[in-house]
Amino acid sequence: AVFATQEVCDEELQITASVRQVLQSLGAGPLQLHWGFELYHFDDLPVWPAHKKLLSYTAFRARVQEESHVRAPLQGPDLTNS
Repeated sequence: AVFATQEVCDEELQITASVRQVLQSLGAGPLQLHWGFELYHFDDLPVWPAHKKLLSYTAFRARVQEESHVRAPLQGPDLTNS
């Protein structure tokens, strides 16, 4: 298996599809994608680039910066009785 991060913009999604096809043609195992390294949770994105055909990361980033917010941090544990 090959592990990689899940991408969101059209160009990167095309590359991901190409990599998946090559792996399949070589019998090299599946491509397993995981969400990571992002400031925003994917459920908080104002637009999913593949659905709106945002062709560049720059266009996607600009839209996210204008319309998104970072989630509030989770409350830390109460350590007073530890």
